[in-house]
Amino acid sequence: VLLLVLHFVSSDILNDHLSNNVNISVHPCDDFFLHVCSQSVNETEFPFRKFPTFYKEIAEKYRIFTNSRNFAIMNDFLKMNGTGENKPLFNRTNYEILVRSRCQESDNCYRQEFEYFSNIYIENTDKGTDRLRHYLSRLKITSGEEILEILPRMVESLYDSISFESSLSAKASAHFYITLTTRLFLMEELNAIGVFDKIGNMKDDVNDLKELIIEKFKNTPWLHEKDELGLSLLPQFEDTIKDMVLHYDLDEDDRDLHLLRAIKDKFLQGYYQAKTRSTGIEALDILFSLETSFKSLLRTADSEERRLIYRVRMELTPNASYNSFVNQVAIFAPYIYPTFADNTTMNKNYFLFNTIGHEIFHSVVSGEWAETSDAFKNGMNCMNNHYTRMCDSYGKGSCKSGSQTFEEDGPDIEGMRINYEYFTHNYEKDDLEETVFNSELLSVTRDQAFFYLAAIEFCGNIEPMEDHRDVHSYKQVRVNGIVTQMHEFSEAFSCSPDQAMFADKEQTCHLFGPDAQ
Repeated sequence: VLLLVLHFVSSDILNDHLSNNVNISVHPCDDFFLHVCSQSVNETEFPFRKFPTFYKEIAEKYRIFTNSRNFAIMNDFLKMNGTGENKPLFNRTNYEILVRSRCQESDNCYRQEFEYFSNIYIENTDKGTDRLRHYLSRLKITSGEEILEILPRMVESLYDSISFESSLSAKASAHFYITLTTRLFLMEELNAIGVFDKIGNMKDDVNDLKELIIEKFKNTPWLHEKDELGLSLLPQFEDTIKDMVLHYDLDEDDRDLHLLRAIKDKFLQGYYQAKTRSTGIEALDILFSLETSFKSLLRTADSEERRLIYRVRMELTPNASYNSFVNQVAIFAPYIYPTFADNTTMNKNYFLFNTIGHEIFHSVVSGEWAETSDAFKNGMNCMNNHYTRMCDSYGKGSCKSGSQTFEEDGPDIEGMRINYEYFTHNYEKDDLEETVFNSELLSVTRDQAFFYLAAIEFCGNIEPMEDHRDVHSYKQVRVNGIVTQMHEFSEAFSCSPDQAMFADKEQTCHLFGPDAQ
């Protein structure tokens, strides 16, 4: 498997795609999606369909260990699951003896026991929780003997209501531990085969992209408009971009593993510490400990740990996201490595930067600005009308692009534009016109290769949509909708006005920049 993986990632993926997956019979100016994504090819052969497999094949080798009874806590988890319907009877007297032996004469210890189990009780049942919360508010003045009148009955009631096999929180906790440990193995192997050495530091590139976006905002007339207090939106938009945090898989935390191991140790410490509060029924102790350890981990994690925990839980999926609550962009491994083009074709990972640009623009593209700016409203309506037309031309079945998909379509277009600007800043004109791929049937310049890279992500088989509820446009609509809003595409491929993909610079839609009016 490892040799196959190494062969796959060492090849020029763009070159391979242009050689095998392009439909030469469709001109790029007539239907760019159908040209880039040949429908005679099995969609499993498209690059972005292969990337999750790259990570999955490595991870699967270690699942044998991480799912084994010989691995930490997994024996406990499987033992808990095996309890099933054969639950032993809960013994209040035995439980009371266990609590007394732990707490001796310490009222504070009894209070801690009560608080621990009452929190679990409140999370798992709605019986008498208002009274229980009131009792908790008086806990500081309650003696250990008074607590022992309530605590055993509460734990027994909780035990009677629990199904070990259907405890979602315990399963989620165990799954997190398995995923975390598998990630440690996987990152060690990626390091061993030299993957981290092939990934550059993205911070400088991201900062450059952010600067270009801020400059675009400065050249956006409607962001300078002042309200009745004399305030404009420009400072708010600038600060949003400046303060935005980008975190991504395959960074230094994945490379040196120090923080991942610290998270694992903290999880295990919380688990075994919780298990000391024995109830006399082992399966119940395991369930409570699993639930408590993961919640405790999340509660005590600092911001850096929380970001990494989030990435662990995403399991290296081919995805990216923007979180408006904390103003953060997360990029997951398949967007980062394997890279689509070698260094001779592209000097930077512009495929990745399309995704980053899209996610950054999520922070500022919102229909709410149409309420405060006619210029933004005009741009939004222009885009919605454009994508509605794209639906009519390329949608299959129930295609509803337009207002339903605006907050994804807008970042698509503006993100691609800013990335193309960055791309052209990094090359001379002659370099853009250089041929980077040449076969008997197809010749591609570096300028054209930029658009091929952007479209490859969406390649797949075209199928009718019975009920389009997604906030994203249908893949063929999405690709063709973007390139028909970029006159740079028409120039790169020499599209003529009578061809479907031609973009008239004067007719394109803009949310930002000097043309957003």
